[in-house]
Amino acid sequence: MYIRTATLADIPKIVSLLKLSLGEQMIPKSEAFWMWKHIENPFGESLSLVAEDKGEIVAVRAFMKWEWIYQSRTFKALRAVDTAVHPLYQGKGLFTKLTRMLVEKAKLDGYDFIFNTPNKKSLVGYCKMGWVKSGRIPVTIQFNSFFVGKKQNELLDIDENLFIDTIKKIKFSTNGIRKKIDHNFLKWRYLDCPVHDYRFYTDGEFFMFVYRLKRKSTWKEMRIVELFFLKEMVELDLKEIFKRIQSIQTTHQVNYTTIIGSEFEVKMKGVFTISKVQIGPILTIKDLNLKGMKSVIFEKANWDYKLGDLELF
Repeated sequence: MYIRTATLADIPKIVSLLKLSLGEQMIPKSEAFWMWKHIENPFGESLSLVAEDKGEIVAVRAFMKWEWIYQSRTFKALRAVDTAVHPLYQGKGLFTKLTRMLVEKAKLDGYDFIFNTPNKKSLVGYCKMGWVKSGRIPVTIQFNSFFVGKKQNELLDIDENLFIDTIKKIKFSTNGIRKKIDHNFLKWRYLDCPVHDYRFYTDGEFFMFVYRLKRKSTWKEMRIVELFFLKEMVELDLKEIFKRIQSIQTTHQVNYTTIIGSEFEVKMKGVFTISKVQIGPILTIKDLNLKGMKSVIFEKANWDYKLGDLELF
């Protein structure tokens, strides 16, 4: 068996392996999706390893590049994301071996830390390899309707020019540990994403929010992944945001709405709202080269992440 760095030529076989090992129930797998996620990412191409046996790729491990900023310091981080092992090769330690090899490479390359939100099955393995649990992601959930609507209201085509014009006006947050973003990142993340149909609303002057509608069984969720302000928050009437959110909820028969982020942890109106419930995934962190900044990164209260940062994609 031979372990090496993944190449562009490997992508078709990688995608086939992901389909075979993981299926497509949660997120559809495609070459276009892998390219978008691991090659076209504005932070840079992912660190990826493959295990090859008899000319076939039997395992893959990828760390997606990401950057966080705290005060004036930028942290080079990696998000441990896609991993798959061929069913015939499972139970042979390939997941652990590839992960450890990639961790060592990342450390030598000067990355500060790795983060991810593993499922219950893989969480134990990550902890054994030195990942530390930061705790569950707090989510504010608003129940809007207990009526299960059967009608599917048509979504209008997204106005790409308006999206691009609006993101150029954003006043980016300076609070806590937040992703280091610019307009190119937002276009890539939400406008170009091939697997989720993100939508946005803006009043053109004060605010913009990005969301997607997600059906879980018979219930429909409105997931607000980002809320941006185009002017200082003190100038903003939050009632106008709630009014626009409520209009979308009503039009699309939304059953509940989810949102996280300190900038908009304000009381949302609805049938029933619970703020900062510990129901999100567990955030885990692996120190690589944090040194004196380790206590800052490992303090959960310092983080200002959004749903768009941590949801699966």
